[in-house]
Amino acid sequence: MTQVPEGACKDLKWWIENIQAQNGRAIQSLAPDLIIQTDASLSGWGAVCGGSRTGGLWLEHEKTCHINVLELQAIFLALNCFTKNISNQHILIKSDNVSALSYINRQGGTKSNDLLKVVDTIWEFCQARQLTLTGEHVPGILNGEADCLSRHWEDASDWMLNKQIFNQIAQTLGPFQIDLFASRTNAQCPVYCSWKPDPGSQWVNAFTLTWTNLAAYVFPPFILIARCLRKVREEKATVCLNFRGNLTARGLSEEAQTLITSSWRKGTSDQYDCVWKFFSGWCSEREINPFCASLEEASNFLAEQFEKGKSYSTLNIYRSALSAALPPIDGKPLGQHPLICRLLKGVSIKRPPQAKYSFTWDVQVVLDYIKSLGANSDLSLKLLSKKAVVLVALATGCRGSEIAKMVTNLVKIDAEKVQVGIMGATKTSKPGQTKICILPFLKVTDICPASVSNDEDHVFISFLKPYRKVCSATIARWIKDILRLAGVDTGVFTAHSTRGASTSAALRAGMAVEDIMKVADWTRVATFKKFYFRGTTSHTSLAAYVFQVGSLTLKTHLLYLAQCPEV
Repeated sequence: MTQVPEGACKDLKWWIENIQAQNGRAIQSLAPDLIIQTDASLSGWGAVCGGSRTGGLWLEHEKTCHINVLELQAIFLALNCFTKNISNQHILIKSDNVSALSYINRQGGTKSNDLLKVVDTIWEFCQARQLTLTGEHVPGILNGEADCLSRHWEDASDWMLNKQIFNQIAQTLGPFQIDLFASRTNAQCPVYCSWKPDPGSQWVNAFTLTWTNLAAYVFPPFILIARCLRKVREEKATVCLNFRGNLTARGLSEEAQTLITSSWRKGTSDQYDCVWKFFSGWCSEREINPFCASLEEASNFLAEQFEKGKSYSTLNIYRSALSAALPPIDGKPLGQHPLICRLLKGVSIKRPPQAKYSFTWDVQVVLDYIKSLGANSDLSLKLLSKKAVVLVALATGCRGSEIAKMVTNLVKIDAEKVQVGIMGATKTSKPGQTKICILPFLKVTDICPASVSNDEDHVFISFLKPYRKVCSATIARWIKDILRLAGVDTGVFTAHSTRGASTSAALRAGMAVEDIMKVADWTRVATFKKFYFRGTTSHTSLAAYVFQVGSLTLKTHLLYLAQCPEV
């Protein structure tokens, strides 16, 4: 009497239960519905299916396996990525490993129990989905893409929080239903969402999901922090967002993390976030991991945007944003790589940067309108505020954002001039640097701007209660209001045009270019001549050249403060 092994009994039982279902199936396989190329190395695995690519590193217990076992495991992981949601298909596996293909085509083997275990798992997976699986050998030289994915896997986002620390967080803020930014190597929850096709992920691309009413653990890459915060705000979601943990996982101290998260100004961060969102969408359409985009992929992205009509300056911003987010290539930041520099050079030749204006408005027209308003004492606080802002903009060449940051505690008055300091970072300022603007002044002893502004230390404040400081957008709106009333076409000219109009007028009036550059914070003459100096249809005060009428002085902006004691 022969005793049948338990494994054989399992196979016999399967045939008894399924033999009828297999009747009528073709002995010879038909043309494949799907072709998957796979490869494995001792460090990771890779797979390609059509235009989709995926791969990753091995788990700790997988790293000690024989390479033949890893080749079969790569096939299993690839099937999980590309076929877990399809059925009744013929799948062709292309690999350069003969042993793995032999076990696939023969549905097992007798030489390796480890290989048999993996292939058994593969066939159970295929059986559940009625998938027909065949293998075909491909020379290694023709399997280069999958081979590259298995050997060069440097995912800048592949970090995870220490498991013990995560458990402490989960005890306080959990339990969590899903880990929204994970892979099979770093998922903290059984259910997770990945960026690219992943063997164990429930979904791909967390931003395609609705986070509302989702108990989610969010551990995003640093560059996606702003986008995550915006999605949480827009969807009123309640999630555990751990973005500093991303830096903690890299071994950075609390002090280093604080400095890194403060390195970009808000405007730069918002601008880069918009670019990254656009680039991520572009990558998602092509099944590319944006955090590991290659030099060629970044170049293709920029070239495609050029073909869609993007200007040189826009593409230059794209370059800076990608350079800040992506890892260095060939030891250089992406934006400084010779190939990217050459590409942008080509853009500048084919589509040279164009100045916003080919001409500017006549400053005298605006000054004549301001003179026509009459005495300051007869003007409303609203009109007086707008008048003061325009005069300061013309007299200093300051940007609206700089005017909004002028503060009273840095105001110094003497018999001939007023010095107004700008508190906080400006577009061109360096850390610790305070910009001082010099305004001509006809001394009036009973005017003290700092004494009438209560707790608000900014020079320009709202003319409406509660009389708080105004932002740069308000400054710009005030300037445009006066320009429009003076007859300037504000459909063409923005508030920023005062910078070019006043400096152009000063140059025509005889002010030295060097003095203009110093006042306007330009480092190169070419910047002024190329982007600001325009025609119309050594003293360092810009106002002395812009304002040719002695009675028109900039005590106006001080009178504005002096006339509002109710503030």
